[in-house]
Amino acid sequence: MTSKLAITPFIPQESALQRHGIFDLVNQLDRQAAQLARTLPADNANAIRRHMAVMSSYYSNLIEGSLVLPHEIREAQRGHYSDDPVKRGHQLEAVAHIKVQEWIEGQELTLETVCSTWFILELHRRLYEGLPESLRQLHDENEIVAMVEPGQWRQRDVIVGGHIPPVAKGLASLMEGFCDEYRSAHYQGKHRLISLTCAHHRFLWIHPFLDGNGRVARLWTETLFRAGGLESCGIWSLSRGLASQSPNYKAALAQADYPRQGASDGRGPLSQERLALFCKFTLETALQQVNDISDMLERNADEKWVPNAETVQAMNELESGAGIKLNDLSTLFPSEDENN
Repeated sequence: MTSKLAITPFIPQESALQRHGIFDLVNQLDRQAAQLARTLPADNANAIRRHMAVMSSYYSNLIEGSLVLPHEIREAQRGHYSDDPVKRGHQLEAVAHIKVQEWIEGQELTLETVCSTWFILELHRRLYEGLPESLRQLHDENEIVAMVEPGQWRQRDVIVGGHIPPVAKGLASLMEGFCDEYRSAHYQGKHRLISLTCAHHRFLWIHPFLDGNGRVARLWTETLFRAGGLESCGIWSLSRGLASQSPNYKAALAQADYPRQGASDGRGPLSQERLALFCKFTLETALQQVNDISDMLERNADEKWVPNAETVQAMNELESGAGIKLNDLSTLFPSEDENN
């Protein structure tokens, strides 16, 4: 069994946070996200969130190697799936992701609820429960070696690249301790958002599921940010930012796996310095996404535009009169050629 002390430090010390400008980043992100929330009437914000649900699904799955485009996801939402079995599988995964986001919208988003093993297991269960067995099979070359069970911690030990996650025995207890730590009341003010950012890496370090850890982690982190008080989440997409620099995201995660690098590298078995750099990377990414959406809305603030019924039906993303310019909002999506 693995103790939760294996993932210490839980957050970097003050000196490391100051050295990397992380407090300043949190201030900027809080301020810009709050300003974005004040800019939008509720109807407009809800309309953009529906659009962003498709975007977040697309980008989070893209990080995992899924090459299905947003318009193909929208087609699948209407029940029109590709005849190609691989693309159909990606569409099914994308639609499942969107349904999880819709479920999240109906939940009580407090830290007590979101930072719980129940919530994490429910995210995983809802991602996988509607998928066919073929999409829950893990293969070793041509052999099926395991089946992903929706909403269950992994029951076997694994190796993920060069990382050896904690053994399966005792995972339930480890995850309880993990959640207890990151919803703790002793993380207040700026430290709250920092701790929730650190939780993203520590969750992936534990690797609690046989598959789906990345998608669950990104869904969970964006929901944690909302529960932790960060405004306008869902109007912007963290997954979009992470996917746009996927190699850097994966490198930052891998480097935060490093063991402590000497006496000056904090306390605990893992590197404080690398965790601080991961926090900086993730918060900078979030801030850029907030600014992207804010800039787009500012460009369109003085333009009078009402979407017609044909456009709304084709894009399947805004209600009539929402007042957001669809062709500009759609520039946040990739072109058809981006994956070729």
